[in-house]
Amino acid sequence: MKFMSLILALAICVSFSGPAYCARTSDDSSDSSSNGLGGALMGGLLGAGLGAAVGSASGHAGTGAAIGGGVGAIGGTLLAADKAKKEKEAAQYEERYQEQQYREQQYQQQQYQPVAAPSNSGADMKVKKRVIKQYDSEGNVISQKEVAN
Repeated sequence: MKFMSLILALAICVSFSGPAYCARTSDDSSDSSSNGLGGALMGGLLGAGLGAAVGSASGHAGTGAAIGGGVGAIGGTLLAADKAKKEKEAAQYEERYQEQQYREQQYQQQQYQPVAAPSNSGADMKVKKRVIKQYDSEGNVISQKEVAN
């Protein structure tokens, strides 16, 4: 009976620590292999605790703990691997997005270079003039006028 009480107490402790583990953020600086190991350990402990609690109702707490521990370890490993994969994909997406933003910014800077406005000083401005000539019947110039456009 003491063994059953110990198993039940362990199951309760693990059940309360499971949500705290799941609520952790991904700010850890550990790599994906240690995350997988942590997921397997926490999943195994949680599964063993729950398996012992369920098995104690039928009088087979040890069997329930063993089955629950194995299933929980596999589940924890799979969840940790999935989480690591999603984090890696999110980081790659963010990197591609930042690169695209940088390229668009560079393109816009090249396309929209400011052009110096022409100055209104008389030295820079050339006025086009037209010359009107009048000829006599033999082709000689009689008069000549300059007209501005």
